[in-house]
Amino acid sequence: MYPYKSGLIIGGILLLCITACATVSSRDAQSMARVFNKPYDAVWAAVEDLISNDLACIPKKINKKKGLIETEWVHRFDTEGTVRWQITAAVKQKKNGTWVMIQKRTQTRDVVSRKMSRYRKEQNEPTNNAGWTNTPVDRTSVENYYGLITDKLSKK
Repeated sequence: MYPYKSGLIIGGILLLCITACATVSSRDAQSMARVFNKPYDAVWAAVEDLISNDLACIPKKINKKKGLIETEWVHRFDTEGTVRWQITAAVKQKKNGTWVMIQKRTQTRDVVSRKMSRYRKEQNEPTNNAGWTNTPVDRTSVENYYGLITDKLSKK
């Protein structure tokens, strides 16, 4: 076997593993998605209201035609450090209603002292995503978002 072929095979396997790990949260979000028996415009308005008013997020990208909303990162500072989260919502018209999928990404910031930061710069050690680490999202918080959308739609 040629050495470059084994490198290609190993590279392909690594790429497959990385892709599979990256889509786990997407699969989880798709499994929690809901279909609402309401018109697209009403559901879009409810999702937009949830994100802007209830969650107090600032929209970064809004495309009603494609059915996508992405927010800026929301930061929270407390005694345990810094936490940030970002919401992405997808709204699609389906035959049986309007489909909604909400994804929440949560990250925590590693606390690095100035001495350690200076040491890393001197050693040319790469930093991991500027100190942010992905953390698991509590499914019940996302489930509650769907409940709030249902409440908004029932009032209309």
